Amino acid sequence: MSLAFERSAYLERAVVVLRGGVIAREVCRRGARGEVAAIFERSLYLRVGAEFICIGEPAIGNGPTTLIIAARVAQLGLRRGERAFISNDRITMGDVLFDLSNCQSWRAPPWPTVPSSAKLRTTCVMIAQRAAVESPADSLARAAFGPDDTPLARLARPRVARFASWLPPTPDPSPSRFAWGEGNPAACAADLVGLGYGLTPSGDDFLIGALAALDALGQTNTHAALGRAVVAAADSTSPLSASFLRAAAAGHAGENLHTMVAAILTGDAGAALAQARRIGHTSGWDTLAGAVVACSRVLRRLKVGALRGPSAADAPYRC
Repeated sequence: MSLAFERSAYLERAVVVLRGGVIAREVCRRGARGEVAAIFERSLYLRVGAEFICIGEPAIGNGPTTLIIAARVAQLGLRRGERAFISNDRITMGDVLFDLSNCQSWRAPPWPTVPSSAKLRTTCVMIAQRAAVESPADSLARAAFGPDDTPLARLARPRVARFASWLPPTPDPSPSRFAWGEGNPAACAADLVGLGYGLTPSGDDFLIGALAALDALGQTNTHAALGRAVVAAADSTSPLSASFLRAAAAGHAGENLHTMVAAILTGDAGAALAQARRIGHTSGWDTLAGAVVACSRVLRRLKVGALRGPSAADAPYRC
């Protein structure tokens, strides 16, 4: 085979990377070697040490650890265990080259302003009521909001209750106040990290939703305290899920999660529920449950006017 033919064949396997999340781009800038850890219909995951990069089609949505490509993943012919060579402008796996030279950086947009606490409370109640009957029977949302007596519900309800009780009794207190009060973030994180099954257990998804909601509501110190506790407990879950938890603790949210939480904040319960249905089997619902519980408890503990003009509200969920 001539050199010209070899070069032509190689170029036919080039894949354009359209967008890259901030964490994924940083991993590429540092340069590294990795391997394909998992392959799905529309995405694959590269493991790079303790970090993961998701390479996927536009339909999966943007994210902090995601590279969006202009190709069908199923047609790339890549296999689990395939070695990857990563640099600032390219990733090569076998005869496939992912071209990062014109990749646009992606970061989640700012969170929307909450119209009113009354509307937010109503939205949380509506979501909890519908999730109690519409979410899958094996989801944490059904366990948190519904009456079902399942093994997961019996295990999860007291843990969700302890998490809610930990959320500080004053609006986003200083870090020193986290040393006393009802429970502590380390115990809450240890309760929930790794709870459930799959690559991203339900408890992990719940915490990711809660972290996003705390960030969206401006609860900076509470978010930081929970984030530190989540990172400390991350070894208790799968390596992939641990990388997602670390990203959430650092304040990063993917496009799908951002859309879900933004819908809650602006009072669009239907859009939040629809987004939950789009994310995996139970992952979307579990994430939604964490966001709703966090929103509800923050509202309950805030005084009138403390959150862009809201009034106090009770948590709608049952534990």
